[in-house]
Amino acid sequence: MEHPRCNKMSQVMKIEIDLIKKHLNKHKEYNHILSDDDAIIDFVNKFAWVMREAICAVCNNKECKIRIPEEKFDMGNITDTIISVMIDKCESDKELSKIEFSIIKKHIKDHKWYNHIPTYSAAVADFLSKYGWIIKELREARSKIS
Repeated sequence: MEHPRCNKMSQVMKIEIDLIKKHLNKHKEYNHILSDDDAIIDFVNKFAWVMREAICAVCNNKECKIRIPEEKFDMGNITDTIISVMIDKCESDKELSKIEFSIIKKHIKDHKWYNHIPTYSAAVADFLSKYGWIIKELREARSKIS
């Protein structure tokens, strides 16, 4: 049985490698990591999931076999409207907001619980402060994916 593959994987990997190279020294310093290899492993462990979701969110290939499907997610007592309003307060770029919205919608409940955040508005703000920069940079790099 053949496993589904992204037909743009080499382009995606190039973007992710460029992003890691760009931020490696800051990541080493911020996390008190001495070696490049350890910093790369730590960066990938912390951010690979959001890099993939951000890339898939901007990819135009609707036929992709590994594309992350849009699903209904249990978001507790938070609504789509509330998430949208919270994102709009943090970001004025509507296209970026759409990407962030789709990623936040999938992960906000777990992010809130895992980080012991009392409210959803605080969880969205925390999520964007931790991952918003990487989502924005990947969206800007999408022109490299043809």
